[in-house]
Amino acid sequence: MDEPPRENAPRNDPRDQMYARPVRQPMFNVPPITLAAVGVITAMFLLLQVVPRDWQYWIVLHFALVPARLAAAWADPLGPLALFGFGGLVLHTLVHLDWVHWALNAGFLLAFGALCERVFGPRRYLLLLLVATLSGAAAQLILDWSGGFVMFGASGAVAGCFAGASRLMVSAPDPRRRRTGWSLLIVLVGTNALFAIFGGAMLGVDGQIAWQAHLGGFVGGWLMAFRPNRIRFR
Repeated sequence: MDEPPRENAPRNDPRDQMYARPVRQPMFNVPPITLAAVGVITAMFLLLQVVPRDWQYWIVLHFALVPARLAAAWADPLGPLALFGFGGLVLHTLVHLDWVHWALNAGFLLAFGALCERVFGPRRYLLLLLVATLSGAAAQLILDWSGGFVMFGASGAVAGCFAGASRLMVSAPDPRRRRTGWSLLIVLVGTNALFAIFGGAMLGVDGQIAWQAHLGGFVGGWLMAFRPNRIRFR
């Protein structure tokens, strides 16, 4: 004799899937550190657009990388200029005055920084960003010390992410990814050669492009992007 169905017995009706609550997807499918970095430089960019001119000048002057101030900080590590003198080695990444400059750095960071963060993990990704930032600043200082420049922007760190993504691709088993990685290398070197010749006029920017910092950041990122045990592209 068949037993009548129980009222609370589970039902495997495929139609129930039509009415199931959808899985929530994040608004921004970007890893947290990359998203936070883009958010910070965007907030600083917007701040610099609305503050009075004197405040804007103060922020740029104290956050930028300035050789003379760094030399003063080195000579007097406990002096009043030491904090911003040494801090400029990293703080310069936060400052963007031109919307083209900001958009390019934010866009490339979202693209290549997100890939590096997913593959390397948060700790190693943070180390890659720091090393690329410092190596970019060091290259600019070494190659243009007498230029009296004021450097700002996240291009060195972005170039490090570019290098990390390139190195992952050139070491991938898929020949298509390897070709893409070598193409990225050629594009970076060629673009910075043009920056060295034509300067900011290529992008319609009133100022010079820190191609030395780009190459320095690339070298630092490449050195930090040694291949992990497992690589999963998403």
